[in-house]
Amino acid sequence: MNRFIVSLLFLAILLVPTATFAESDNGTQENLVNDSTAGLTEVEDIIEENVTPQEVHEPEAAEVEVQTEEQAIQITAETGAWKLENGYYFYYDGTGKKVFGWLEWNGKKYYIDRYSGRLTGTQAFYNDVTGEYDYYFFNKTDGYMETGWILDRGNKYYFNSAGLRVNGWQTIDGYTYYFGPAMLTGLQWFYNDSTGEYDYYYFNKTDGHMQTGWIQSDGYYYYFDQDGVRLSGWQSIDGKIYYLNPERLSGGWRSFYDDVTGQYVDHYFKPSGEVGSGWTLIYEDWYYLDSMGRQSYSGWLNDRGTYYYLDESARMMTGFIYYNNKEYFLDYRSGAMRTGWIYDEGYWYYATRTGELMGNSWLLDGAWYYFNEYNEMVTGANYVGNTFYFFNSKGAWVSSAGWQFDGYDWYYINANGTVHTGWKYDGGAWYYLNNDGAMVTGAHNVYGTPYFFYANGVMATSTAWQSDGYDWYYSYKNGTLATGWQYLGGKWYYFNNTYGYMYTGYYKINGSYYLFNNSGHMYTGWYFENGYWYYFNKDGVQQFGWSLINGTWYYFDIFSGYWW
Repeated sequence: MNRFIVSLLFLAILLVPTATFAESDNGTQENLVNDSTAGLTEVEDIIEENVTPQEVHEPEAAEVEVQTEEQAIQITAETGAWKLENGYYFYYDGTGKKVFGWLEWNGKKYYIDRYSGRLTGTQAFYNDVTGEYDYYFFNKTDGYMETGWILDRGNKYYFNSAGLRVNGWQTIDGYTYYFGPAMLTGLQWFYNDSTGEYDYYYFNKTDGHMQTGWIQSDGYYYYFDQDGVRLSGWQSIDGKIYYLNPERLSGGWRSFYDDVTGQYVDHYFKPSGEVGSGWTLIYEDWYYLDSMGRQSYSGWLNDRGTYYYLDESARMMTGFIYYNNKEYFLDYRSGAMRTGWIYDEGYWYYATRTGELMGNSWLLDGAWYYFNEYNEMVTGANYVGNTFYFFNSKGAWVSSAGWQFDGYDWYYINANGTVHTGWKYDGGAWYYLNNDGAMVTGAHNVYGTPYFFYANGVMATSTAWQSDGYDWYYSYKNGTLATGWQYLGGKWYYFNNTYGYMYTGYYKINGSYYLFNNSGHMYTGWYFENGYWYYFNKDGVQQFGWSLINGTWYYFDIFSGYWW
């Protein structure tokens, strides 16, 4: 009987499997999550593992009376029950035996430790094949092995379909993550063996997936390429040029050292961060910049058939400019070089098809026009060389004989199209046109002799008093004006020798002082003004010093002439 029992125990020992660790073949199991850690060997900002396994477990054999080798590898309990013993859960199979190690029960996996029963939380199992520990997570309430995303003590982890906790680079549901071993978030950097530098990545702060493209962080913009690596330096993104430092530069001029020229070169960045290129409005001026935002252009620029002029800073010029001793006009708004007729601040100009303004030259454009030394179209009477011409208010040369009015004065055009000067007899009357060709009115001195012309320019031909609205004159039939002393109507008058106007008031004539009233009459006798008496003799001469008047001597101040 004893020999039979011993034999039966020996047979049972032979049949009991050496281990029931379900992951004993983990070394050959296919990794269910992609590993993208090529070239990345060190994690600089790893979140430390803050979950300590309850204990490190060696896989155990399930203690049952009789099992086949296949049953020992994977126990599936169709019957049995969980029992709480000393605060730990153990499983008894249908025969009443305790089961240890991996257990599949009701479609879920469990691990039952010999001492602490059904495991919960994060647990580590040594893998003989890899020589490393594999981590699993068991539901903290029911103890079944969980897969997928797990939030544990404030950190997120991912367990693949085999229950293994993943680490490093992983692609999950089309998104890339990094686990160290907890899911990383925010800005992280990894040492790159190939470059010997750190590569920076950005992981979404909410769900941890690696982000690409523009990322705003702490008020700055950064760019991460399709591999998630943060870019720096000059970059072309979506057809636009940026400089990443590593934050995106923006808003104004920035200087960069040019290795080729050995000098610092300015580049302009728009508020959006891209460099300005082509036409760029900076403050209130337009600039034409190259593809790198530099002020590379100056001088004439042909942009789609339109010419512009840029100064040394690539700023678009407007208005009048001089180039190679020629003047050009650039539109004030668009900066485009103008051709043809141009109107600016009261003057007309004409630019040839190559943009030069015409000056000191004639233009035939339906009529003849002339442009002076300032490149302005002339109007009115103007000399061209030594010849006097008249141009109407629209600038057209008047070539037909007759009177012309320029808005201020009248002119007479000869049959050859020149402006008449000097005396002109027309329509039975005499006119005089001065050296500027303008018809004179009122008193006018012609070669030393004063004449009077009515408002219509006709010379006076009667002996009579004349007025120009300001002064009085006395004309003769030949049109000349009286000058000097004149005795008219029993009164003495004095007329200016140059222009013939009648004197009124107090005048010094040929060394003596005379007084003329408002009618121009010379005054004689006593004269009282401002409390003083003065005396003018019968010839109208004012008296100074001692003077005998009607048998009586009087003394008059030698400076002002008043009687003491």
